[in-house]
Amino acid sequence: MPKTYLRTNGVAARYDVHPRSVPRMVKDKRIPKPALYNGRFPLWDEDELDENDRNAAREAPPRRKTETEKATAP
Repeated sequence: MPKTYLRTNGVAARYDVHPRSVPRMVKDKRIPKPALYNGRFPLWDEDELDENDRNAAREAPPRRKTETEKATAP
């Protein structure tokens, strides 16, 4: 199966952020650095993003219960 790559707008849509936030996410190491196509256009490998998301989910601290979850607890 061929690899799928996302441009900046695709990554922004995936994480529901503004496209200008994507470079900040790279800088903060929330997503991996992109490969540069033709030395100019950033492309993110979708498989690398998936792996990064799985790792981030494993390392995330446990979520606190929301008010709704507290209210419905027995």
